[in-house]
Amino acid sequence: MNEAFSPFAWGFPIFFVGLWLSIFFFVSRWGGWGRLAEAHPATGTPIGERFRMRSAQLRKGCNYNNCITFVTSDLGLTLSMPLPFRFEHPPIFIPWSELRRHDETVWRIPVVVLTSARCPDVPIKLRRALAERLLAPAGSTLRPAEAV
Repeated sequence: MNEAFSPFAWGFPIFFVGLWLSIFFFVSRWGGWGRLAEAHPATGTPIGERFRMRSAQLRKGCNYNNCITFVTSDLGLTLSMPLPFRFEHPPIFIPWSELRRHDETVWRIPVVVLTSARCPDVPIKLRRALAERLLAPAGSTLRPAEAV
């Protein structure tokens, strides 16, 4: 039998792509990225200061480690994923007027929890140092959030 036509030769790539897409579909739903993207779809290319390969935690302990690009501008905060991870993770743009902030400590690490007024059940947890840099364009206009 010809090796090129063995079931493994064509079956494994199909299995791998299907598994990859399934994982990103479930992570998007579980963590709430899809919900945020529906409520706050980004349009166009964001203009502002970029923070590439940063980390955040969304709901239910869903960690996005070193894979989010944040863009801050005078209008709001944009979150996006690089191309290999973008399936079911469209870019998100949250205006400053929609963001709420809550400070807390997790395992003695100071974090900032951001929530959207439209999706208060999807927190975005950031290390405080990163959050301060991301939120600088908003100044003191952010409203405090309810305790998450």
